[in-house]
Amino acid sequence: KKIGFIYDADTFKVLKEFYFDTGTGEGWGITYNSISKEFIVSDGSDNIYFWDRDTLQEKRRIKVTFDATKTSHGSIWYLNELEFVPHSSCNPFLNNDDNNNETVDIILANVWFQDVLLAINTQTGKILRIFDFSKLYQNRDPSADVFNGISISEEEGVYY
Repeated sequence: KKIGFIYDADTFKVLKEFYFDTGTGEGWGITYNSISKEFIVSDGSDNIYFWDRDTLQEKRRIKVTFDATKTSHGSIWYLNELEFVPHSSCNPFLNNDDNNNETVDIILANVWFQDVLLAINTQTGKILRIFDFSKLYQNRDPSADVFNGISISEEEGVYY
């Protein structure tokens, strides 16, 4: 139905309903950038959407690719859970664009039914790093035991 909900964090009472539109018509993952005051949303495609906090309207979108050419060739689909990491919290291991040594804001994203975590440049959509976790749990049921969810600790630079 393309309807989102805003809840009271203490009571879980619905405070607001809003209409949203993404390329797939779905909402898979969401995180918040407190610096630019925007929600960052995935829809299971290779796009990431940036919504204004107050209006909940799309401000821009990026296509996630292995390079910054914005072509569909080399893009990654099934982007799921997201976490925003400001450049001030990044370290060179997490964030290092080979084309320049600048540290940029990134999005951490997992890919549905793959045991990987992507570090994505928030401006270009370029994948900066791929973290492969497939060796962590080799004897699993691939239809049920999926790598899903990202959490950022209050301790700076610690991710789960």
